[in-house]
Amino acid sequence: MKKLILILLILTSCSSLRQKKAIDQIENKYLKIEKSTDLETTNYELIKGVDISKSEEGSLTIYSKNSKVVKIERNLTGYGFQNTVSIYFNNEIPIFIIENRKGEIVDYLTNGEIEHYEESYILKKYIFDWKNSVVETTSTENERTTNTTFPFCKPCYEKIIKIAQNQMTK
Repeated sequence: MKKLILILLILTSCSSLRQKKAIDQIENKYLKIEKSTDLETTNYELIKGVDISKSEEGSLTIYSKNSKVVKIERNLTGYGFQNTVSIYFNNEIPIFIIENRKGEIVDYLTNGEIEHYEESYILKKYIFDWKNSVVETTSTENERTTNTTFPFCKPCYEKIIKIAQNQMTK
C-alpha cells in the first residue's frame, strides 16, 4: 500500500513539473511577442450590432509578422466597463490569452436597494491544447493571484479570431 501511495505521489509530482515547464514555454513565447519591435499592426473599428452589441464601442488591433498573426487585441467599452482581451499565437494557434476587465457592477437587491461596487480582474489563460480546450487559468484580483475554474469560452475567442482573419484577408 505504501508503494502505491509513493508511486501516485511521484506521478503527480512529474505531472506538475511538466505543466510548469509548459507554462514557462508559453510565457517565453508571449514575452518574445511583447518585446518584438518589428510587428506590423492593423487597426479595425468593431461594428455595433455586427461584431459587438449595439451598446458597446470597440476596436481590434492585429499584430503580425511575415503575414502571420502573432497577437490580436480587442478593446471594448460599454455601460460602466472596459474589457481588453489579448490573444497570443504560435504558428497561428492560440497559446495564451490575457483578459483584463474593469468596471462598475450594479446589483439590484430584492429589498429594492441598489448596490454599486468596482470590479477589476486579470485572467491569464495558458492554452495547452486549443482544439480540445485544455487550459489553465489564473485570476488576479486585488493583487492576489489564484488558479481558477473561470469558464473558458472558446467560441468567444473564436469570434474575435474570425473577425481578425476577415480583416487580414481584405
